Amino acid sequence: MVLTALAGIEAFGRVSEMLLPAYILIFSALILALLPQVQLSNLRPVLENGLAPVAKGMVPGVAMPFAGMSIMLMVFPYVNKKAHFKKDMLLASLIGGIVISLFLLLSLLVIGPFVTNYSPYISSVLTTQINELNYITRVESLVAITWALAAYFKGVLFFYAFTFGTPQLFRISNSRPFVIPAGGIVFGMTILITPNVYYYVRTLVYPLAAWNITNGFIIPLLLWGVYLCRQRWKQRQNLSRN
Repeated sequence: MVLTALAGIEAFGRVSEMLLPAYILIFSALILALLPQVQLSNLRPVLENGLAPVAKGMVPGVAMPFAGMSIMLMVFPYVNKKAHFKKDMLLASLIGGIVISLFLLLSLLVIGPFVTNYSPYISSVLTTQINELNYITRVESLVAITWALAAYFKGVLFFYAFTFGTPQLFRISNSRPFVIPAGGIVFGMTILITPNVYYYVRTLVYPLAAWNITNGFIIPLLLWGVYLCRQRWKQRQNLSRN
């Protein structure tokens, strides 16, 4: 992440464009390989315990991927082609939501609701079910590659926002000296905040969901409201002067 931040956001964008086809290919192959093992009976009973458990599960499911997209506000000023900017962002969000929903549905159909609910690594469990002609098996390494790509992309975006947003907050023109110290801080805080996977899944999921909702929805809405109020105030002042 440190080297990518030093290389710049343009280099990161071009690398992501190069690796995106590999991610799509691996994901598509995983879906096709699991289709023969789909069991529709795993979807029943539907809403056995009502809507309350579904709503509770939707909180981290919505907050983690979508509210975290507020970090893209740090990247938007560097976009050159803004002709279809809003449409592209909405389309990307829609495709991401479809992919997440498709993956969850596939997990329910193949391994059932119990394992889907309690396993923190659903994609790894799904890959263990792949057995094509008793030849293509144990392809967890492919999923590990997609994990590494996804974690790399998300980590770099958040690290970039931290290292370049902090100097902007204090009106410091040169942000490159902050990159390496920020990398040391992130490395140490990672070990302190998440000592193991069990602690992360059982303790931090819902607090992080609340944090993402605050940063991704509440604060941007408040800032937007302040912006609209200031615009109306300026319009009234201009009308009174005229």
